[in-house]
Amino acid sequence: MTDKADEQCETRDEGKPSTRCDLNIPNAKMGSHKEKEGKIVASLSFFLNLLLVYLPKDIWRYWTLKEKNVEGQTVVITGGASGIGQRMAEIFALDKKANVAILDIDLKKATEVANDIKAKGGKAEAFRCDVTCTKALEACYEEIKVKFNKVDIIICNAAILYFGHTMELTNEQLQRSFNVNVMGVLNTIRTFLPDFEARNQGQIVCMSSICGYFGETYGMAYCPSKFAVRGIMESIRCEMMDRGLDGIKCTTLYPFFVRTPMILDMGMRPTSRFIPFMSVNRCATAAVNAILKEESQRFIPGYICIMTMAKNLMGHHFTIQARRFMNCRYVPTTILTKVVNPGETQSIASTISSQLSMDSEAGAVKTEANPNSPADRNPVSPGLSNADATLPPSKPNTPDALPKPGSADQNLTTQPSNLEAKSQVGPNALNRSLKPSPEANNYYETPEIIGTIVTIFCAAGLLAIIYKPDLFFAVNMGKLSQFLYTLGAEYNFYFGILLLTAFIHVCEAITALYICHALDTTHVCGAKWFCQTLIIGVPSLGRLWTHYRKVRKVEQ
Repeated sequence: MTDKADEQCETRDEGKPSTRCDLNIPNAKMGSHKEKEGKIVASLSFFLNLLLVYLPKDIWRYWTLKEKNVEGQTVVITGGASGIGQRMAEIFALDKKANVAILDIDLKKATEVANDIKAKGGKAEAFRCDVTCTKALEACYEEIKVKFNKVDIIICNAAILYFGHTMELTNEQLQRSFNVNVMGVLNTIRTFLPDFEARNQGQIVCMSSICGYFGETYGMAYCPSKFAVRGIMESIRCEMMDRGLDGIKCTTLYPFFVRTPMILDMGMRPTSRFIPFMSVNRCATAAVNAILKEESQRFIPGYICIMTMAKNLMGHHFTIQARRFMNCRYVPTTILTKVVNPGETQSIASTISSQLSMDSEAGAVKTEANPNSPADRNPVSPGLSNADATLPPSKPNTPDALPKPGSADQNLTTQPSNLEAKSQVGPNALNRSLKPSPEANNYYETPEIIGTIVTIFCAAGLLAIIYKPDLFFAVNMGKLSQFLYTLGAEYNFYFGILLLTAFIHVCEAITALYICHALDTTHVCGAKWFCQTLIIGVPSLGRLWTHYRKVRKVEQ
């Protein structure tokens, strides 16, 4: 028997030694069993350490973190000529007494910021640098070493922003966004990292975004680049840890939308039901605090981390409704007013994604600017040249600025090929429009006066049961409680019918909720229909069903 098994397990090839396999089945099963036991024991040990060791250590670390002293140290900030970068430079130089190197492609603006810091008693120098060019970064690094001797913290803040639907963004815009937002970060890290590794000291900071966790409409150019920044920082953090370079700290920042020139000048406004559109100062202050505490990551404001955790636990429909409820999205604030070359259909696609250099010869689109946007703001974002950021002249969003009937502007916007574009808000007005907000449908009504009386009576009864249950369920308290007790004890058939009726009411209420979902009503409106139908049943559900059929008939 053994010989036959050996023959079956031997593989003989000419010129090669034979390979034998072990058919000791009992031992194999025992090994598999021991392996499973080992995994179970290891898992239990891990969770035990997780709960009793690692989690308490993280909590203790969180509560005991203190800002480190960076006085006299050198902080390099890319894209430091405006927005968050500018404010961080001011905080580091003036409040923390650090030496600040401001890197920006706009040398004039960077110099103004540096001079302003110097005038207030801080130390700062401006350097012209294009983060997409490795040679420019290396040359800038050498200049910084001559000026400040060494670098202690690098903050990769430079980024550009394009808004537009997927097919409206040009290849040049997508490539430019990737070059600045992704390769710019990698180039900056790779330029300064060798010095950090040699000293096993330093801190790498990257400005990602909440868009590094959530994609959104109009964000095809920006959101993927911020996803990439998150991946870069997670990779570099693991690499430093595995190579034993624990002296190099990595910090990733995930702010919600901030009122920076980069966003304000793009004709878009981020909205949210609960999260504020932050000021530059608030964001920069929180960012500096996270950097000085050497946190691995910081969400700004901190509570938005709940959104990222919840996202991983949600299913398909849950995610859709949560997005609607939070209402975190971009909202266009520009409308098409004039097409220089009406014959070119591609010009319509540039309404929102207008930051790329486009002039009248290329079929530029003029847009109305939001009146709240300062007219003197420079639309050039960090890492973007003036040529790339040339915007068509804009007009104030006032009645006087709108095209007069019969004027040249009005005639251009009412060309047959652009007739639909005239009244659209947002990009690609020729063939697409945004889906109406769920808040648009707030239909709610109660049945006739009888239904209203029943609703009030039942609601009062429920409140009484909640706050004074002894009036109804204590056996020796009142005739009603005695009646209920007798009904349940002696006439359980009728009591069962009563329970069945209550169950039917619950089903009717759930049905009403599904109808509200089909009608795309607000969550508050849906809750009203649910409660009303739960209490009075068919009269409420009938009203809602009639309305649903009318709406569907109109749509057809």
